[in-house]
Amino acid sequence: MLPSNLSETTGEEHTTTRRCGYYEDAEGIKNLAEEFDDATTLAEELDDVTTDQRDARIALLQQLCGEYLEQLDTYKHTERIRDTLDQAAVGTQRLHEQISVLTEDRDRQSARQKELSAALSKEQADSRDLVTKLANKGEMIRELYQQADATTRLTATAEGILHSEIQALNETVVQQTIHISEEIDRQGLGLQELSTALVLARFGSVRVQGTFA
Repeated sequence: MLPSNLSETTGEEHTTTRRCGYYEDAEGIKNLAEEFDDATTLAEELDDVTTDQRDARIALLQQLCGEYLEQLDTYKHTERIRDTLDQAAVGTQRLHEQISVLTEDRDRQSARQKELSAALSKEQADSRDLVTKLANKGEMIRELYQQADATTRLTATAEGILHSEIQALNETVVQQTIHISEEIDRQGLGLQELSTALVLARFGSVRVQGTFA
């Protein structure tokens, strides 16, 4: 089988140019390999052709070999690119998964931070309320102390007044006793009547002290 750009008899080039496609897949490499096999067959038949045909076939063989190697390198390079792209796609997928995990963690942290902020605000409000209550209680305690102090002063004043009144009453009783004794003496009463009057006077003094106590 001869290449498409040579005549089977004369080896002259046809007006149509041989297709030199860019092989990017395995099917293209397979087709190129078949053409290389055809070129190998041409090389084996060089002894049976004329000099012009031999030169033409050698040149074609060299061209086919160069194209085959070039296209093979291109195919290998393309495969490497595909592998790299596949690996990049896998890496990108993993990166997206990691981003999703990080996003979920961020959302959880944000929600937790909001909860902590709300709890902190509540604690601050409770603390302010407690401070206000303590201040109010402190004011109440100060008022109670003032009332207690006033009560103490009033009690001391009352005790002083009561003591003065008791002392004055005792002095009055004593004076009355003396007066009674003098009256008894003046009237010449007997000893028994005098003793009775004194006992009554003293008993009255004791009752007065017990009442104020």
